[in-house]
Amino acid sequence: MPNLALPGHARATSSAAGAGPLAGDLADSATWTARASAALECMPVRARTRSSPRPSVPTSAHDTPGGRAHTIDEWDWRAQRFLPGWCTLYEQRSSGRDTRFIEGVRRRHVALAREVHRRFAALRREALQRVHGASDGDELELDRVIEALVERRAGRPHDGALYLRRDRAQRDVCAVFLVDTSASTDFVLRDPTAPPMQSPPPSPQDDDVYLYAGALAQAAAHQPPPRRVIDVAKDALALMCDALQTLGDRFAVYAFSGHGRAQVEFYVVKAFDDAVSMHTAAALAALRPQGATRAGAAIRHASALLARQPQRHKVLIVVSDGYPEDIDYGPEPRELRYAIEDTAHALREAEASSISTFNLSIDPAGHDYLRRMCPRERYLVIDDVAALPGELTKVYQAMTRAAA
Repeated sequence: MPNLALPGHARATSSAAGAGPLAGDLADSATWTARASAALECMPVRARTRSSPRPSVPTSAHDTPGGRAHTIDEWDWRAQRFLPGWCTLYEQRSSGRDTRFIEGVRRRHVALAREVHRRFAALRREALQRVHGASDGDELELDRVIEALVERRAGRPHDGALYLRRDRAQRDVCAVFLVDTSASTDFVLRDPTAPPMQSPPPSPQDDDVYLYAGALAQAAAHQPPPRRVIDVAKDALALMCDALQTLGDRFAVYAFSGHGRAQVEFYVVKAFDDAVSMHTAAALAALRPQGATRAGAAIRHASALLARQPQRHKVLIVVSDGYPEDIDYGPEPRELRYAIEDTAHALREAEASSISTFNLSIDPAGHDYLRRMCPRERYLVIDDVAALPGELTKVYQAMTRAAA
């Protein structure tokens, strides 16, 4: 698949030095870091502690017609402090009627679905623990059989614990998949394997614009529907849900977008206690591209929900198609630096709460800002959007292998 010219904030192209348009805004890292450090040293100790990546939690919550409203702090990197209750996030259930969505995903990705299940089956095998000296089990242990024979010939009793048994260890894992559904995910992808659309053969009716338009519409109706960034993301999450239910890991799926700090939208596709079902798939299918990407607030809320879970190993995977931005994300409209700093701080807050984070970006220019938001080993930039389902599976497998 050729490189994608993604729309809006994902249209960045690389310069000769390998950096995108954000490089001008971010290249002077040494300068601003030195200034921030100097300013921090001048602060009183009490003020200085506010810059630590403490977990930020909602200060209040109440029910509204638009969902449960939470006030969320935001990090102001210029002042090096939190803005308490700066954002209002509306948490609501995603619901839909397309209960056959998962069937379509399985048909589109037969080989990939098989590979995902194979990878997770390997994780299940790794989660088996060996129990020696069992009274029943999968196979006899030669040493114990010989020992029993010796004891019997000596006239001494033996407990008969001759077997090796493999018990399934409970994977102590809890995960959140947080997907960006901003308006830019509506970008239509070109399928290089699709045949060109065939125009109807010329006829005497071609001179009639109405009849010809109808013929074109009829020809287009036989073409497969166009695939968008959000469609590929939904397919990837559907495959994950389908496979994770066999693995037994506890997980949730959330989506987010925004229309300014007073309306950050947070959709619950699957809560931790929800079973994977056709209704889960329908909720995923119902997601639509809209709004902007106020990532900091969404990450903080998802982290707060994840931190409450009892599992020891917690994982937050963020899937986005571009850098964070919103109409009032910072003192200046759509200030990229402010949005990036707030998102980076939200990720550090999650890590401070013992949550392992990972960012999957479908933006070719993602290196420009992701290297400022998280360590190199905590993000992956995918040039080919179609590779997202497979890469998401590999990332989850790598991040949770230690919990086996």
